[in-house]
Amino acid sequence: MNQQSLDSKWFDTLRNVYDGVPSRLVAGRYNSARKQFFDSGDPAPRFVYDTISDPKFEEKKETLLVLQEDIALCDETHPVVKKLYLEKIQEKLALLNLVKIASVIVSQDRLDVQQANRFVALTNRVFGPVQPHIFAHACAIALRQLTDMPVVTGKPALLSSVASVLESGSALSSFEIKNLSLPASLAEDSVITEQQLVIERFRSVLHEHGLYHWKVEPGNRYQTTFVVKPKRHRIIVPNKTALCARAGKALLTERKLRALIEHEMVHVLRYERGITSRLKLLAVGLPGYYAGEEGYATYCEQQIHGAADYAGGKYYIAAGLAVGLDRGGEPRNFREMYNFMHDWYCLEEKDGQRDPQKLAFHFCSVLFKGVRGHNPGVILTLQTGYREGNIAVHKTMEECPVWKKFGHIGKYDFTNSAHITALQELEILPRL
Repeated sequence: MNQQSLDSKWFDTLRNVYDGVPSRLVAGRYNSARKQFFDSGDPAPRFVYDTISDPKFEEKKETLLVLQEDIALCDETHPVVKKLYLEKIQEKLALLNLVKIASVIVSQDRLDVQQANRFVALTNRVFGPVQPHIFAHACAIALRQLTDMPVVTGKPALLSSVASVLESGSALSSFEIKNLSLPASLAEDSVITEQQLVIERFRSVLHEHGLYHWKVEPGNRYQTTFVVKPKRHRIIVPNKTALCARAGKALLTERKLRALIEHEMVHVLRYERGITSRLKLLAVGLPGYYAGEEGYATYCEQQIHGAADYAGGKYYIAAGLAVGLDRGGEPRNFREMYNFMHDWYCLEEKDGQRDPQKLAFHFCSVLFKGVRGHNPGVILTLQTGYREGNIAVHKTMEECPVWKKFGHIGKYDFTNSAHITALQELEILPRL
């Protein structure tokens, strides 16, 4: 049942301004860019970004500025709601500008230092910079896991190359992060390759929650990941080829599917609870919610398939290496990161079923999403939130397990004291 909303007069206007991150930052003509990169010695692939320019940029910006003024002048609304909305508007404006700057960067053939610096400043402001202590911890864990793998014993040169980089990273900073060792709650089972079976499993769980208005749809040939689209009430499932190959991840099994469904249902349920709460902003996310959202979703996923480390370690290491944390701030470009990731994937390969070249290229295309990879260190730090959030959520759950009761009330970060205080003042969360 819908409760009386505190923000109904502002919510729709804010929600309808789509900032374009990350969908507008997806490169087109991927296969031709990959072939060109493999065949050349270029520092980066020549990606073409067909959809990066936003023709409605000025219109969206004006809408947000007008909304900001209306909210600032309004005396009838709870001051906490006003504060949250004003901060969210600033976040959306920053994301719009991030896409705008990216469109300028990719339209130029040469390095534009000024625009590159602006992109880095904005991505660090919205998603945060790579944290040295988390980077160092991730390097230490990866180094230990890699050297323990039997497959690396016959590859001494590769091991030495990758290990030396990870050792440098692990020595960067001291860290007080508890290592994670979480057993799986379900036994491993058969491999799943049928898209229709995945769709049926998702649909069954949606119906268990009474969410009959949600649909599960097959993705087209370009769809390689699971995507939740709350406004359209849709979950998009990867195509069959992607389900079988999953970009370097392990094959999809019954247990992994259960875990993935648990992850995606966090996003679905938080949207549903948020849209019917007193604060509709919880349906799209409080300002700075992203790391907490993904941290909690991966936490729920890990309760099923277990975990020997926090989420997103490989990506976090790559982000730290790209910005040069391990070598005094000297950043790396696409080619340098590709070479390192290629060696890493070669080390892990044991049965010839995966192509280290394609895996490393795909990985780096995500790392340098929305920019020209010849700009060293200019990366989108969006996905570093997975690891940062996952570490914070595990720590919070261990110290105060009661948060499990309030994890699904909306898109917020229960490891963020400002979020907790705001929701307590609005009587959405109890004072614990």
